[in-house]
Amino acid sequence: MFCAGVYQSGCRDDGLMFISCSTICRNWCTSCIANVNFCSVDLILSTATGNPGRTYKFLDTSVISPVWPFGHGLSYTSFALEVVQGPGPSALAPGEASQWVVSISNTGNVPGGIAVICYVSATNQTVIPDPPHRWVFDFARAPVLHPGEHVLLPFTLTARGRALTDRSGQWVVPTGGYTVQCEAGGVAATTPYRFSVA
Repeated sequence: MFCAGVYQSGCRDDGLMFISCSTICRNWCTSCIANVNFCSVDLILSTATGNPGRTYKFLDTSVISPVWPFGHGLSYTSFALEVVQGPGPSALAPGEASQWVVSISNTGNVPGGIAVICYVSATNQTVIPDPPHRWVFDFARAPVLHPGEHVLLPFTLTARGRALTDRSGQWVVPTGGYTVQCEAGGVAATTPYRFSVA
């Protein structure tokens, strides 16, 4: 529900948020805020505090589902996405970049354009505890496609794009398994593509 009007909020002693909402947004506020500790600034999911994670990088959508996820968009048509080129079966070196090509097809009945966002996640590494669930490494906008048309968009995943920060704030590129998935605003997504860095 759209939340319009003025509201006041603050933190109670137990860390939960109190909120005073206008009638227009009371239903939305009650259902979304009652179970989340908004006074916590921890980014990472914490079952101890009830924090579902902050930002698209850490949010665990099995705990709470956002109304509009990061990169959300709408379209009058439908699209299909497919990774047609990735790094291949051999492992990448830690400092090596990889080239990706994604095919975008308009599978609907009217012309339309879409933005494609590509995410990477460190699915099997042991260097960084509690890494983000995923993070953006590249994005591009597809031109307007007529029904049945498709276009190939190139993306580059650099070593820096795969990097994580350790507890001291230093960038590291852990070896292990990674997954890439590209999405078009919640309208379409590629199958997750797995590769390794050794």
